[in-house]
Amino acid sequence: MSRKRAYFFSSRSFLWKLTFVNIAVMALALAVSSYTIYNTACMLVEHMGPSYKYHNEFFNATLFRYLFIITTGGILVSGLLQVLFTRRVVNPLNDLLESTKLLQKGMYPEPIRAPKNKKDELGQLITQFNELIHQLESNATERKKLISDLSHEIRTPLTNVSGYLKAMESGVIEGSPEVYRSLLNETGRVTAMIEQLDHLAALDNQLDEDEPLVPVKVEEAVHRSQAAFRAKREEKQIEMEVDVERAVVKAVEKYVEQIVANFLDNAIRYYEGNGPITIRGEQQSDAYRLEVCGPSQTIREEDVPHLFDRLYRVDPSRSDATGGRGLGLAIAKEMTTRWEGDIGYERKGDDNCFYVTFPNRHE
Repeated sequence: MSRKRAYFFSSRSFLWKLTFVNIAVMALALAVSSYTIYNTACMLVEHMGPSYKYHNEFFNATLFRYLFIITTGGILVSGLLQVLFTRRVVNPLNDLLESTKLLQKGMYPEPIRAPKNKKDELGQLITQFNELIHQLESNATERKKLISDLSHEIRTPLTNVSGYLKAMESGVIEGSPEVYRSLLNETGRVTAMIEQLDHLAALDNQLDEDEPLVPVKVEEAVHRSQAAFRAKREEKQIEMEVDVERAVVKAVEKYVEQIVANFLDNAIRYYEGNGPITIRGEQQSDAYRLEVCGPSQTIREEDVPHLFDRLYRVDPSRSDATGGRGLGLAIAKEMTTRWEGDIGYERKGDDNCFYVTFPNRHE
């Protein structure tokens, strides 16, 4: 007998406890009803007079017998129905119990089959639990990938530095400004990555602190963010167009500026082609949408779902050349969750467009 079936038949089973309680309540109700009916009927027959004494006794005995049979049968039938219907409620709870035990062991259980009526409390509980399992599995997969990617990212420059140092030690190459510059570049790659990881860790701590949402003037936040990139744009001779509809959104102001800065940094870093970088903002029916677009290579369709994953880089060779570490968009996504907004990517003509939304809030 399986462990699950053994528990089902044990006295500790919630199903049997609930069944026994309900049967006891129904038995008491039927017994009281039968007793009341029996006494009332006997009293009415006695009022018919002494000439009906024999018939009274026969009637009382027959009535008692039928009431006993009906009451006993009612208890048995209702008890059986109670078990059948209660099992439909308890079985998902037993599955939930077994799944939580697997979670305690570090294993991820299969999704629990939800009841037909998913809108009741039990259905919502099962649905939420299944979503929790899916999220935990996704987090575990992302964590493994993060560790793997991070190991690769750090190992590559350190291997290069180690190779240079061993070659210099053995006399294969001699120290020169070019060699020292290469060593400095490799150590700079590691330093830049660690700084971004520190930024990401600091952001997680800030999100845990639950900073309050405040009114933010979008056009002012955009102006402050894009002003910081003026020198970099002029160096690459990139024009910029800003068309931001005036609006006040509920958000964390420094997060809004950081998200715009991350979008602009990507647009400038991977700029290829002709045309300006554009910043647009418009009020839509359910949210305010802010987007940054710039001409660049088309992002492969298989890469799009992972653009906002930590340490994910669409083209490692291009990222190495430009200094990208695949953390800017991940940071932007973490920030956006603070006000329950949406963040995403779209291809418009020759432009890669990244957008963020701010839900309308009526208070």
